[in-house]
Amino acid sequence: MLKYLIKRPMLLCAAFCCLVSVVAFYSEAALLVCGLICVCVISILCLKTRNIKLIFVMSLVFLMILSSFFTLGNIRDIQRLDNTKTTADLIICEVTDKSENYHSALAEIISCDVLKNGTKLKIYYSPIELNNGSTVKAELKISSSKDTKFKAQNYSQEIYITASAKNIKPSSYKADFVYTATEKVRSYIKHALFSNVSEDEAATLCALIFGDKSYFSAEFYENVKCAGVSHVMVVSGLHLSVIITLFTLLVDKLFYNRYMKALVILAAVVLLSALCGFTMSILRAGLAFVFVAISLMLGRGSAAENSLGSAVTLILITSPFAIFSVAFRLSVLSTFGILAVALPITRYLKSREIIKSEKLLLLVCALITTLSAMLLTLPTAISIFGYVSIVSPITNLLISFAVTILLWITVCALLINLFLPSVASLLFVACEVIAKYVNLVINFLGSLKFSAIKAPEWTAIFAAFLIIFVFHVLLACKTRKDMLKLKEMREKIAKEGGKVLKWR
Repeated sequence: MLKYLIKRPMLLCAAFCCLVSVVAFYSEAALLVCGLICVCVISILCLKTRNIKLIFVMSLVFLMILSSFFTLGNIRDIQRLDNTKTTADLIICEVTDKSENYHSALAEIISCDVLKNGTKLKIYYSPIELNNGSTVKAELKISSSKDTKFKAQNYSQEIYITASAKNIKPSSYKADFVYTATEKVRSYIKHALFSNVSEDEAATLCALIFGDKSYFSAEFYENVKCAGVSHVMVVSGLHLSVIITLFTLLVDKLFYNRYMKALVILAAVVLLSALCGFTMSILRAGLAFVFVAISLMLGRGSAAENSLGSAVTLILITSPFAIFSVAFRLSVLSTFGILAVALPITRYLKSREIIKSEKLLLLVCALITTLSAMLLTLPTAISIFGYVSIVSPITNLLISFAVTILLWITVCALLINLFLPSVASLLFVACEVIAKYVNLVINFLGSLKFSAIKAPEWTAIFAAFLIIFVFHVLLACKTRKDMLKLKEMREKIAKEGGKVLKWR
């Protein structure tokens, strides 16, 4: 396993950064020890091995440690303001909850006597209408979030304090262009979908396009979780890859140019990330595609594991506690499962032509991909949700292709609707039909009594050992394959009288 990581230095770097993030969250003293160890390792590497890749990796880890110290210091400064009352100008980043008694929103400080500009916080206020991107002036009573049960979740969003807001009124500051533009796009998408598609199907499309699950009924959302397709309703690498594939295929058909292709990838990443509110899962996927775009412009190939590791490392350096975002963890682990487990197995099956039927091979590969993603996310799913979906592989097999087609048609319909609504209406009919099928599968399988089973916390440890065993088997098989290939090469050289290997 160590050799596997050393050959993929940025993946190794990401693993170290995740460890540092967990250590920093629980103990600043242990983080200091990690910093001293890291300095010692860098010194030894510089003096002894001079391995540039490992030195670069450890330097990034040290940068992660410094970032964690800086963040912890910032948290201490902010949380000293517990129970402080002040007046502040705020940007409303996202309205997160609306109930009968109170509303809540994520906000960012524009101007305040006690808080720095740019500080993020969660505010609670009496039910009034606030829009994303609007600026308001309010009286705040600051509360420290260090003792709440949502500490890890808040820290993952860079929220270290909460506040109750009173006497909210419009601010003299201008509304934020990015947030208001994004909200206008969201409003257009919602209006177009609910005007052309029935309510239940429009709700599913809103979740697929920009992750808004607020229109789900309680029953349907429970079926989504029991069917094991919650990841489909959280915009991440799956959705981004489908949409980027659509646009890059169009670029390839119209005029192939690697710079144009890279530009399309970057534009899609920025637009979809903004539309989804720059959640950690979409940022992780977006950064991975940014590295792909850069490699295209440079004319060089990019290792998928290194792109994944680079994205995780960059996010953790800029936001050290992002690892505690459940969506971020599930996104990273499922992607890693596909890259490290599913791809080697499916490549072996295709290269050896073990399965002759192309349709059967496609079905088997899809099942392996689903199981691999599910396997790597199993410990997290058990520890967070407390149950495991039994029908998840079947549900994902039945809807994965449909979701891909649905995303393509919906994106095309939304774009065409801006210029030719009559043509777009035909596409919306197709969207409704496919969305009905997706909902039908989720409702049927998710409502079965045996669709999900409870899993005690200790089973998460068992799942972790199962992952280790699977990796051990895969790496052992690869080692055996390499040994057989080396033996074959030696026999070939011996037959050729020790000359240069002609067939290599």
